[in-house]
Amino acid sequence: MRHALNTLSGWMGLGPMHTEPAQLEHAPLTMRRILEHNSRDFQALVSFILANPQYRLETEQRHPSRDDALKALYELPPRAKAAQKYLWGIWRGDELVGFVEVIRHWPQAHYLYIGQLMIGQRWQRLGHGRTVLRMLAERSGSWSGIRRWRLAVVASQSSALAFWKAMSFTDTGQRENMPGYLVPLVMMERMAPR
Repeated sequence: MRHALNTLSGWMGLGPMHTEPAQLEHAPLTMRRILEHNSRDFQALVSFILANPQYRLETEQRHPSRDDALKALYELPPRAKAAQKYLWGIWRGDELVGFVEVIRHWPQAHYLYIGQLMIGQRWQRLGHGRTVLRMLAERSGSWSGIRRWRLAVVASQSSALAFWKAMSFTDTGQRENMPGYLVPLVMMERMAPR
């Protein structure tokens, strides 16, 4: 089940359109929800995923495919409903630099589950992950009953583990083995930001 993927390493943000680097330098990050597989934003997501094989190679020993983008858009964890799922593209100007997927009120009613947060390799270490989490906190702030954020990190992804710890997530001690993954997943949680 793909809902447990989280990393900030090994991805490069390449979308179908490119803005001049000088323009991108000053463009703020924006989040735009991806709702349909026949949209231009979804096609940018497919290009982003296909252009960045490192994560899948490191964790599953395979190249990414268009199916990975479809799973990010549509796949649900057990007992979750489509209305609980949100997939946002992260844009700098007209270039997709990452994406974030969340499941509202899962695995229990008071949780927000971060299924994936991917930032392109050329956009890492610029504070974008932190910015995306602030934007996510703003967007989810009106969702009643959310008290905790939860996610799973592939245990071999040391830079992702360090990032989430820096974002105040703590290791719950739970480990989950997922089919196709070479190592277990580390479950992490934090209180929902206020």
